[in-house]
Amino acid sequence: MYGQVNFLSLDYLEWMGNYVKKEYQAKIEESDFVKQIETTEAGKHIVQIESVKATFKTGFLFGEIALLDPNKKERKLSAMTKTDCILLVFNQESFDILLKEKFKKEREELGKFVYESIPMIK
Repeated sequence: MYGQVNFLSLDYLEWMGNYVKKEYQAKIEESDFVKQIETTEAGKHIVQIESVKATFKTGFLFGEIALLDPNKKERKLSAMTKTDCILLVFNQESFDILLKEKFKKEREELGKFVYESIPMIK
């Protein structure tokens, strides 16, 4: 990644009637972003709230857990660029190839280190 990215927690709040619960009001006030999703004729209100959890700068890798997690559970964080960014996107197949190459290189380096470190092997 090149640039800055904010990572946001995402939550939805729902209530009935014209008055927001105190606990919801506090969450709304603490949030960085609030979006009205729906207000029904019956008086049901749904809002989406997001709070900045972290900001990462150039060179940071994110999203790899989604590719490593076999269960592929839904994530509760979203990303929003803070500056112009260049992102490199991997699909599962490309990520697997990249990991295999990395581990292959590490094994080769470890073998070379062991060979050079033990005098009797030479």
